[in-house]
Amino acid sequence: MDVGIFMVYLHLLFAFVWVGILIALPLLIIPVLKGEERYRDYLNRIGYRMRFFGWLALTGLLVTGLWNMFDRQLYRNPILHLKLTLFGILVIITLIHDVMGPGEGNLRLIRLLGRATLPITLLIILLAVVMLRGTLF
Repeated sequence: MDVGIFMVYLHLLFAFVWVGILIALPLLIIPVLKGEERYRDYLNRIGYRMRFFGWLALTGLLVTGLWNMFDRQLYRNPILHLKLTLFGILVIITLIHDVMGPGEGNLRLIRLLGRATLPITLLIILLAVVMLRGTLF
């Protein structure tokens, strides 16, 4: 298998893991735990576990994305520049979200930051499609 194809494949796998985490938590895990007596404890434990895979996915996306950028000579593409900027914002938001943790005073901000990651991620994916297709329509 060609190394370039393999790196694109890995990039997609890391994207699937990241999006899966972003969708699984609010749509599957939180609704199930909502009525539990130890809701926050369970949510914190699950979030801590998912954090490892989230950072693994983001790191993998960075490494494979940079590889693909240089391999395909896309470093002058303005859409890629926007995509990289959004990725940087996504990493900063995720870092703040994870560092602040589940403290009572930070709960509203943590929720807001956590909710911001999915739309940013979906916009990055849309930009990737535009890069491949050349246009949105």
